[in-house]
Amino acid sequence: ARAYEGLGQCFIELREYDVAITILSRSRREPGMEDEDLIGVLYLLGYASEQGRKPRDAAAYYQRVFAIDIDFRDVSQRLKSMGKAATK
Repeated sequence: ARAYEGLGQCFIELREYDVAITILSRSRREPGMEDEDLIGVLYLLGYASEQGRKPRDAAAYYQRVFAIDIDFRDVSQRLKSMGKAATK
């Protein structure tokens, strides 16, 4: 999971959000991986979706992160902003 997370972060920094989403999504298919193991990946999926102008997808990923750890990075703040974006 950490390798996918690192690779996804690299593509996010390059602003290649669709590539980042593709790579990060692969980690979710690894056997034995639970959301708790993938919290960083889920957060980055949310971030890449947010930057790629997919607010509903971003909100769904952020909700999963929030359910695991409400204090993870700035997830509660991002979740609120995605909720506002989805209602516009």
